[in-house]
Amino acid sequence: TVAGQFMVTTSFQGQVTVTDLASQRVVWSEDSSSTKRPEVYDNKVFVSSTDGKLTAYDLTTGEQVWQNDSLLNRHLSNSVVLGSDLIVGDLDGVLHLVDPATGKLIGRSKTSGEVNTLRVIENQLYVSTRKGDLSIWQNR
Repeated sequence: TVAGQFMVTTSFQGQVTVTDLASQRVVWSEDSSSTKRPEVYDNKVFVSSTDGKLTAYDLTTGEQVWQNDSLLNRHLSNSVVLGSDLIVGDLDGVLHLVDPATGKLIGRSKTSGEVNTLRVIENQLYVSTRKGDLSIWQNR
């Protein structure tokens, strides 16, 4: 994920890493195993780890802002921001709305199967499931 002058990457059994594109130097790196695309919003990096933790890091320092472990072992999708809510999907087809400032769960909604990928385009949430269903959601 590119955010301004930074590139944010994740790796399986590796790290979340922020690299300054201009200097091509690593700004910070923290241990985190993830196969999902990180999300950047409001100077924070959000990572869904392979064990089900959702973690927010400060974009410029790498300091952990918060960690939510209430979704452990739920095979989380990538996280995205829709409006002012952070959203992540899980293996039961549940979309979890999270406060991006605190990491607290603030709502849930059900989809039609295990969530594979989330994407926001023009303020609409596109949800793709493992079995190939696609649904489009809007923030109210």
